[in-house]
Amino acid sequence: MYPTSPPPDPHLDPATDLVPTADDIPSQVEPTDAGHPTADHVMTDFVANDDGADAADERAVIVAVTPVTPARESSAASVASFIKSQDFATPRAHTTHASRETGNQTEIRDLLELELDDGVQADKAWLGSLYQDLASDEAVEEYLQNCGLYQKKRWIDIPVAPASERVLYRPYRTILNSIFNHFGLSGPGGTVRRAIDTHRKHLSHASTARGNPTTQWTSPDISVEASGHSFTLPSNITKYTIGYPNMATYLDGKLDKDAGKDHLPQMGSQMFIQQPNRKFVRSLLFTEQKACVFHFDRSGAQYSPFFDVHAGAATFVRIILGLCSTDERVLGFDDSVQWTVGQDGKRTGGALKTINSEGEPVEYDLVMGEAIFVRSSIRGRGTVCWPVRDREKGKRFIVKDYWMSQGRTPEYDYLKRVKGMDGVCNIISYETGRGETKDYRGSTQGFTSTEFHNRKAIRIVIDAYGTSIDNFTSPEDLLAALRDAIAAHERLNFQNILHRDISHSNVLIGLDIDDKGNRGILIDLDMAIGSERTIADLGEDFRTGTPLFWPLVALKGFLSTSLAPEDAPAHDYLDDLEAFFWIYFFLIFMFKSNGEEAAEGDIQKQYVVHWRAAPEAAWKAKYLSIQEDWSIEELKASLDQSWYSTPCIELFVQFRKYMCDLVLPKCKGIAMKAEPLPDGSAPNRFAKILAASDKHYTYILGLFDDALKKVERAPRPNPEDFQPQRRPRTRSLGPARQPEPVIIPQDQGLSRGSKRRTQEAAEEESPTKPKRKRPIGRSGLSQSVTAVSQDAGSG
Repeated sequence: MYPTSPPPDPHLDPATDLVPTADDIPSQVEPTDAGHPTADHVMTDFVANDDGADAADERAVIVAVTPVTPARESSAASVASFIKSQDFATPRAHTTHASRETGNQTEIRDLLELELDDGVQADKAWLGSLYQDLASDEAVEEYLQNCGLYQKKRWIDIPVAPASERVLYRPYRTILNSIFNHFGLSGPGGTVRRAIDTHRKHLSHASTARGNPTTQWTSPDISVEASGHSFTLPSNITKYTIGYPNMATYLDGKLDKDAGKDHLPQMGSQMFIQQPNRKFVRSLLFTEQKACVFHFDRSGAQYSPFFDVHAGAATFVRIILGLCSTDERVLGFDDSVQWTVGQDGKRTGGALKTINSEGEPVEYDLVMGEAIFVRSSIRGRGTVCWPVRDREKGKRFIVKDYWMSQGRTPEYDYLKRVKGMDGVCNIISYETGRGETKDYRGSTQGFTSTEFHNRKAIRIVIDAYGTSIDNFTSPEDLLAALRDAIAAHERLNFQNILHRDISHSNVLIGLDIDDKGNRGILIDLDMAIGSERTIADLGEDFRTGTPLFWPLVALKGFLSTSLAPEDAPAHDYLDDLEAFFWIYFFLIFMFKSNGEEAAEGDIQKQYVVHWRAAPEAAWKAKYLSIQEDWSIEELKASLDQSWYSTPCIELFVQFRKYMCDLVLPKCKGIAMKAEPLPDGSAPNRFAKILAASDKHYTYILGLFDDALKKVERAPRPNPEDFQPQRRPRTRSLGPARQPEPVIIPQDQGLSRGSKRRTQEAAEEESPTKPKRKRPIGRSGLSQSVTAVSQDAGSG
């Protein structure tokens, strides 16, 4: 009954096997049903046909029966402006944005190293400029003369020829604590700093599941325990008093002969995640003879030249004072976010300062019962979303902090243009001038654009909405939210705005299911572009979209060895529509119709689970997924039976066929391109396909409108008969499968491992009780995120 094509091959060679061959997949050129054209027909009509045959064009994109949906404003003019000027893509690169889909913690480590691309070495001037105002030369010299640990220009307890790096931990820890005591960094009133040997302690990572423990951990060689307004006790306080939530910095030991740039970025990543108001993280790599400062921010990694810790003892002391400072701004914290910490080390409240719509200072209360959403990668936007409440009116908002790539149009410009638009998040205010990554790195003039790209801190306040679409509780929830989000996407096109980042976490369920047009809300326009953007502008971003929902053309362009990255096709509105399709495909196959996790059938095992594999396997799995012409009976064999009585299966069949006939021709025509025009623009290679935008939106929205009519005629379940339960989410957001959002649980589980190798096993849960009016929920606001509880020590 099932197709005989094999599952995607994780060893697929993109240079020779980018498109699955006839041996891999059933033929995609056989007719599917009467009146429905094949991929080859579409390719002929849209790409090879130059005679302007409008009838053929229409035949290629409209199946036999076109659903009827109300007339809307035409997006053709807006799409035409994209077609005229944009043909080349934003570059894509390795990122831990995808790591949650591709493997365990070891793979995340490897991907982090690729993401940071070895970092860049700063000049000696940067090292010499660090922390000069923290202690005078006289104060440092007085310490060195009287500490009893430094004699004859050498730290006497550090062995000259240690047998292993572990021999170094105790003398370095002793020196650090001596510095803390002498300079007053360990005492009462939130000024505690204490160096601890943690090379055998399993410091838990942020959980990869909402409300469930994780087994991921790492073990810094030396950790500096801290207390203060930005720190809180770790959740596993019964086992350790130190963890990433209360760590000022960490130190990594090496033997001198082994010292290089291998400085475990996972630990820096966890500090960003578990200390969400961090602007940058700094740490130290040390040997028996020398040391090196590492700096992590949203532009990537930077490291200093090695310096001699013995001959340069004064520099070493200053570096330690800075890395462990009791001034949280020196440590790299954003002090516009402040928590109140009780005597037990746990947070009891918090506040966030920003400006209102009039440009006046305003202070919101942090909603302590809700999680903070944090993007999981180091390099990139670094999105953090804070749930807040207005003190006077009690109204709830989401404050979004992110780091905009220099040269981009800021998200707030787009949100101001569409303020009040149905289906798009509503902006309240925004704040700029909050810092740039170049501010923390010394001189960046010697770096190339590939080595360093500046990012600017942006803060936006928007209305709060419901939870992300993967938390749907009924077919009506799912269909209405997705339908209104697609309609909002078209409205953005009317305004010459292309979203480019469609994912389950960027489609929110509206607060009122009867508020048509706002049953689904599109958020996160920080990757959006306008039609006026030229080729030069398209290179300003590191990546576009969520890997789990990347369109096939993007995956093929990412993998191609014959197509230069700068020649890959530009992201277009059909790529976003394809992402909507992948979301729908994913949700109905991985969940029951009430949103609970479903058992895996053959389609899930042979296709869907591979979407979140490495790009090569993901490409092949998605290609197979969209071209397979499954029958209703075959689909039912893999779907949970709760979908059988809904119109969702029929919608899937029609949606898949339609997208197949648009997507496969684009994959075939990826190598075709037009030469740039003198003004820097380039006509789009898919112009003929893209020109039929009104037909595409009309048909797809019609599918959802027809399905919703059938759902609305169905009897509603009696809420009294529905027994809600908290359910684990292992499919959409579980280990190696895009765990977003994730949360630090009350008690984290641990497993055996080492500081370089850890394992991950986690689940996610969310409420299932259907409601007509929905409470304001965690809005996500970014893809590939980590949700961090505001008090890691409380549930």
